[in-house]
Parts: sequence; structure tokens; C-alpha cells
Amino acid sequence: MMTLASRYWQTDIFLHDLLAVVMVCLGGHDVERYSGLIKMLDVLLSQEIVASEKKKVLQEEFGIPMTRKLEGGLEKMCNLSKGVYNQAVDDITVKHIYLLMQSDEKDIEECLRILHVPEDKQEEYRKAVMEKLGLVTCQ
Repeated sequence: MMTLASRYWQTDIFLHDLLAVVMVCLGGHDVERYSGLIKMLDVLLSQEIVASEKKKVLQEEFGIPMTRKLEGGLEKMCNLSKGVYNQAVDDITVKHIYLLMQSDEKDIEECLRILHVPEDKQEEYRKAVMEKLGLVTCQ
């Protein structure tokens, strides 16, 4: 007798690499039933909670001992989420500079000023906008 599971394992190999996406609404601390796995995921994935606080909550509320490996993974995860956020901000800023230049025929310096781009990021954004305009090749 062929079961669903055995049929699945006998399918073509390309079907084994399919991605399944599951969305979980974590809510927040003010939501009813904010405990257990939902709370742990919310703490782990929160951008507002720093790594040291996450470690403390995992140890004290969930009884998870902090090993060096776990601490390293937690630090890496926190840094990764900050990196993804910063990259998104950079991409959006470059897009806004580009659009402002195109629609209002402003030069790049004026766009940087209008958007209040910090001085330490201006050169990075200049290069990215120039690449987007096709005036500089990517290195």
C-alpha cells in the first residue's frame, strides 16, 4: 500500500527542493496568550531588543543555558537583522535621490541636502546613484 509519505519520497528530485513558507503572527506583549513559543520567537526576532536582553530572557524565562555557540549565533542573528535593515534604508535612500533627481531635475548635492543624508553616508550614496544613472561602472 502506497501512503502519501512514501509517494512523496518517490517523486522527482526537484520536488524535494521546494520551499514552504509559514507565516506566524507574533502579535506582541500586549496580545492575549503572549507566552511560550510565541513569546520566545517574538523576543528572538525583535529589532527593539538588544542581544544582551535577549540572552537574559532566554535564560531566565525559558531556562535556555547560554553556551558560547548559542551566544555567537544570537549575536550573528542580531547583526544580520541590523544589516538587512541598514541595507534596506540605503537602497530606499538611493532610490529617493535618483527619483528626486529625475522628477525635479535637481543635482545630487541638492538631493542629499533635501533628504538630510548624514555626511558619513554621502559618498556611498553618490557612488550608488551614479551607478544607477549608468555614469559609473560597478567595481
